[in-house]
Amino acid sequence: SATAMFWQSSLSLGLALIAANPFCGATPTASHPPSLPTLAPVRHANTSVLSIEYYDSAPHNSKAPVAILVHGFPYSIDTYIDVVPKLVDQGYRVIVPSLRGYGTTTFLSPTTPRSAEQAALGKDIIDLMDALNIKKAIFAGYDWGTVVVNVAAALWPDRCSGMVAANSYLIQNRETAWAIAPPDALALRWYFYVFLTPQGYCSLASDTKGWANTIWNKNSIGWNFTQAQLDAASL
Repeated sequence: SATAMFWQSSLSLGLALIAANPFCGATPTASHPPSLPTLAPVRHANTSVLSIEYYDSAPHNSKAPVAILVHGFPYSIDTYIDVVPKLVDQGYRVIVPSLRGYGTTTFLSPTTPRSAEQAALGKDIIDLMDALNIKKAIFAGYDWGTVVVNVAAALWPDRCSGMVAANSYLIQNRETAWAIAPPDALALRWYFYVFLTPQGYCSLASDTKGWANTIWNKNSIGWNFTQAQLDAASL
């Protein structure tokens, strides 16, 4: 849809700008209590463009089937904290990367264009597999992560042994992405436009948890989320 395309381009650009050059002076906050569980230790692998932060449940096991789990916005790899052990118990090697603009995933060169096009995000998964010498994997994602796994599976089907895409985005049709949307649809996506401004993405960098709370309250009316869920989602 047009709105999903706008979400992808605006949010990813804002987060990439924060990671690359936080000129606004905002310091990303540790938005979760230190007692919350996290996926650790994290590792880094270099591709031609990125240094990708990722968690690997079995880095020395080259024979186990691989599942790559991709997070959404405004989340992190730690949202899979309860999923990873279940898959490990089933015999999978589980890899959970931080997308561009998240965690400590960074661009290797300051001159590389900060693209967050859907094809680039999908290619990052393939490049990570190449860096780790993984031939095939199951791709799984939710929210924004569904775009990533959909693209990776569609463009590189020989690298995908299965795909799980939960709740939301499909591959975007760029020919219709900027079609005029009705006012009610645009009003629900007010934060797309906020994050396109310097003040917006600086605010996001300084208070991710606060933004998660605001968006959930305004856009998920009727969902009585708990403080524990908010803390976990803001890791």
